Amino acid sequence: MKRFPGARPVATAAVVADITSSVADQEKQWQRRFRDDVDSTAVIPEPRQGDVIDLDGQELRVIEVPQGDISPSTVIHIPSIDTVIGGDVVYNRIHMMLALTGPAEWQTWIESIDLVESLGAETIIAGHKQPDASDQDLETILNGSRQYIRDFRDAVAASSSAAVVIDTMKAKHPDYGNLTTLEFSAAAAFPTT
Repeated sequence: MKRFPGARPVATAAVVADITSSVADQEKQWQRRFRDDVDSTAVIPEPRQGDVIDLDGQELRVIEVPQGDISPSTVIHIPSIDTVIGGDVVYNRIHMMLALTGPAEWQTWIESIDLVESLGAETIIAGHKQPDASDQDLETILNGSRQYIRDFRDAVAASSSAAVVIDTMKAKHPDYGNLTTLEFSAAAAFPTT
């Protein structure tokens, strides 16, 4: 907002409601982890009316999905270029943020990935990806995201500690980046270990 003071941040009504209800708790959570590096001047977006954004004559469709690494979540579909901006719903060779969800949400998240796949895009830009990861490698993006969630779910169910989950996931996904997210997610699954 400092660099673009005339910008109007917008989001779906459901996302705005979630931000409004959780912003104080979110700031505290991230300040505990990152201290003064967290900006405490949260800007609450305005609710957006409708599900289509016109960008220089191109139609961007805002699609609500039931779950990503948080809920509610959205993706943007750009039919004219067969592209989906996947936000926090699909990842690409990065450890997924599963700390803010649990087993019931993990299954719903897989269903959200199925919804993204049903859009039939040729390009999916993941919200979190390795810099060299291809946006056209749909097998890795879609099936990789689904499998990662299943692998994490199974590792948590079969383990007695966060350390075991971390070791299991590193062995199954050795080339994935952002180990800190895996550690955070595993710790959340075993909060007393």
